[in-house]
Amino acid sequence: IDGYPTVALDKRKLSAGGLEEFGIKIGLSEEDGKTPELAYFPYTKDGRVVGYKVKLLSNGRTWSVGDLKGVDFFGWEQAKANGGKKLIITEGEFDAVAMSRIVDRYTKEEWKVFKPAVISLPHGAGSAANDINKFKQKILAHFKDIILCFDMDDAGRKAVEDVMRIFPDAKSATLPAKDAND
Repeated sequence: IDGYPTVALDKRKLSAGGLEEFGIKIGLSEEDGKTPELAYFPYTKDGRVVGYKVKLLSNGRTWSVGDLKGVDFFGWEQAKANGGKKLIITEGEFDAVAMSRIVDRYTKEEWKVFKPAVISLPHGAGSAANDINKFKQKILAHFKDIILCFDMDDAGRKAVEDVMRIFPDAKSATLPAKDAND
C-alpha cells in the first residue's frame, strides 16, 4: 500500500497535497491506470502504522487491512507535530483533510503559528464518546482547546452531546453543509 500514489480526488475536491499531508494513498483503476478507485487511510499505534481503513470510492464501502483495534485517531501523528494548542476533531478521514485545507486557506499568515491541528475519529460517530474517553489523557497532554466538527446529522449531533460529557469545555462547530468535506 505504501507504494501506491497519492492523487487528487476531484469529485471530493481534495488535492493531492491535502491527502499527502495525512499519508493517504489512492488505488487506481486496473483498467485505465488513472481513475481513483480506493482510498487507503493509514492508522497508527504508538507512532507506527499498524493498518489501513480502505474505502471503495464508488459506493463508500469500507474495510480494514491490518489491526485497527485500539488505534490512534486518524492524523494523530500529524496533530502532535503541529505544535498548536487547539484540536479540531472531525467525524471522517476526508472531513479531516478538508478541514485542514480550510484552516490552511483561511488562516492569515500572521496567525499560522496558532493553526489548530485536525484529526478524525477512528470508528465514526457511533463510537465517538468511547474512543475519545479512551484517548482523553493523550489529547489533554497535547491540546488545551477541543473543537468538535462532526457531521450535521442525527448521529453527529448525538456524538457531540456524548463527547461534551467527557470534554464539557469543548466547542462544537456548526457547519453550513452535512460535513466538512461537503
